[in-house]
Amino acid sequence: MPRRKRHDTIREYDLQKIERQVSVLDRVAGDTFLRLSAFCPHGEALMQLRRNLHTAVNLLNNRPADYSRHNGHMSPEQVAWHNEFERKCRESGRAPQGEDGA
Repeated sequence: MPRRKRHDTIREYDLQKIERQVSVLDRVAGDTFLRLSAFCPHGEALMQLRRNLHTAVNLLNNRPADYSRHNGHMSPEQVAWHNEFERKCRESGRAPQGEDGA
């Protein structure tokens, strides 16, 4: 069996496939969570799963684990981080993930 070359970073194609599947799973988990009673063990497990998925996608996109896209007001620190992140993406030739119209 031939050996395959291993890489340090994930391919864009694979990352997009992962993100599509995570978004579907996140949507289903969220809908299921809404149908459960408050503070039940299954609900807590679903919320933990959603947090872990969000963290994993952030790390795969080279963002801080707790990164969250805000549509509203951002603090000056968040704006500075976001601007720096976009600058690095442009310099590396890689578009920021999840950007509409990019």
